[in-house]
Amino acid sequence: MITLGLDPHPGSHTVAALDEQGTPLASLTVPNTAEGLAQLHHFAHPYSCRQWAIEGAANRFITTFVSELLANNEAVTHSANLDESIPCSKRSQEE
Repeated sequence: MITLGLDPHPGSHTVAALDEQGTPLASLTVPNTAEGLAQLHHFAHPYSCRQWAIEGAANRFITTFVSELLANNEAVTHSANLDESIPCSKRSQEE
């Protein structure tokens, strides 16, 4: 499973894709705009078996994105609780 670690900030968001050993695969920084949030979805698309680890997932400047992930049955957790995410086999295969 790929972990997409997201570090959201008021002005920009940085995401890094990590394999199961924690090896960085790719990263991206986007502005905190509608276009930037769309880029985060696009970045994640190639990683079909993924979980999101979001620092401060309840922060007001990332709640729209988190709501979109949850609406799409994405595995989302606060970065301190990775063990609580949903296994890929139980997620919707609609992508």
